Amino acid sequence: MKKLICLLSITFLILQSCSSGDNSSETNNDNNSLLERRWYFVSETYQGTTHYPTVCNNNGHRDYVDFLSSNIADFNYVASSTGNNCSDQYSLEKFNWIKNGNTINLKFFGTNVTSETLIITELTSTTLKFTATDATTNNSAERVYSSN
Repeated sequence: MKKLICLLSITFLILQSCSSGDNSSETNNDNNSLLERRWYFVSETYQGTTHYPTVCNNNGHRDYVDFLSSNIADFNYVASSTGNNCSDQYSLEKFNWIKNGNTINLKFFGTNVTSETLIITELTSTTLKFTATDATTNNSAERVYSSN
C-alpha cells in the first residue's frame, strides 16, 4: 500500500511539473479573440442614471464600437453631431487600444495620450461590460455592449 501511495504521489508530481505554470498569454489571447469584434451599445450608467442608445427608426442602425485585431477601436454613432439625424453614421474618433489582463487603455489615435481606461467586468462572446474612467476628468461610467 505504501508503494502504491508513493507511486501515485510521484506520478502526480511529474504531471504537475509538466503543466504550464503561466497561462496568462493563452488567456489573454482568448480574451483578445473575444474582444475583437463589433459590439453594439446597450446601456451606460453614469452617476446613477442609465442611458440607452438611439436606434434609428428609418434604418435600424445603432451605436457600436469595433475592436479590431490591429489594436484600433473605432466608435461609431448613428446620430450625427448636428441635428441628431439618423441618416448617417459617423465615427467620433479612432483610438489605439492596449489590453493588459482586464484593463484596456484607449489612446487617441496616433498619439500616446490616454483618453480612457476600461476595466472589463464581463467578457463573453455576446456580452462586454466595463467601467470606463475618463483620463482627464476621472469620471467613471458602467457601459454594456452586446455582439448581436
